[in-house]
Amino acid sequence: MFMCLVVVCLWWNLEGTEAQIRSRGSVLFFLPVYYGFNPIFNSVIRTQTERPILRKERQSGTFRLSAYFLTGSLATFICQAVWTTIFVIVAYVGVGFRFDADAFFIHLSALYLSVFIASQLGDFFGFAIENPGRPQPKPKLGSGSRH
Repeated sequence: MFMCLVVVCLWWNLEGTEAQIRSRGSVLFFLPVYYGFNPIFNSVIRTQTERPILRKERQSGTFRLSAYFLTGSLATFICQAVWTTIFVIVAYVGVGFRFDADAFFIHLSALYLSVFIASQLGDFFGFAIENPGRPQPKPKLGSGSRH
């Protein structure tokens, strides 16, 4: 909610004039970028804590990986969607965007799509990278001896 307050403070009650088009464009650029990167970082951090549990569950055969993926995706999306909805409602009113239901729901749907894709990318990178805090060793390309 801190970022929501920052957005509202920076772009408080923009006028609907031609002089404010750049300011409106900047907030419309910031929101998808923020909601594109925030879920990625949250998912990468979450997957690092869940990796040992998932490894044990897969070894014991308790559930399939697809079940874990679908339930994890759904739970993450619901949590992110709640925060995104609150953020967009407050920012939409605070910035002074057009009070039109079609425009609001199109904007909200685009951010939902961004959040969903970003959280899936975060899951992928979180499980693909063993430890994102430690640099990975570089593979040696020419490992053979040259004569």
